[in-house]
Amino acid sequence: MAFPLIHHLFHSWSGWPAGRVFPPKPSDVFFEALAAAWKTDGLELQSSAWTPTQIQLTLKTAPGGAPVFLAARVKGRLQHALQRAGTPCRFSRKIAVRSLGDNRSPEVGTYLHVHVAVRGDAERSPLALAEALWGSLHCAVGCGLMGENLYAGTFSEYGLGAIKKWT
Repeated sequence: MAFPLIHHLFHSWSGWPAGRVFPPKPSDVFFEALAAAWKTDGLELQSSAWTPTQIQLTLKTAPGGAPVFLAARVKGRLQHALQRAGTPCRFSRKIAVRSLGDNRSPEVGTYLHVHVAVRGDAERSPLALAEALWGSLHCAVGCGLMGENLYAGTFSEYGLGAIKKWT
């Protein structure tokens, strides 16, 4: 049986150029192809903001992908796509990944009756963290403490309403 995790996970990714500036923002066709590639990685592009000195992306993520994986895959695919488009650029080693979310009680309440906020190692996926927590709680209590479905969601001081929808 697959682990019963219902998820609502969003992250922002920010990157800066290693040098002067980024090339002009590519076309919608560029982003559509890039979004299709990221989708195979369990990353769904939600929005983008592009300036000469910073790129910011919002992505919906699958529970099996760790934040470290997201950071590397977004930068790698973006840098490769820019090179293939004839506008190669180098990225700074400085990048940022942040959890975002608008989890509200009515949404979460339909899945859970116990709420736990967990901050885990960035190299572990939300799925791995949920499985470990679920197993530890069951072992500690000695019974079926939780129902058959679990919910994992990102949250932060920034809600998704602060992000413009990518079109």
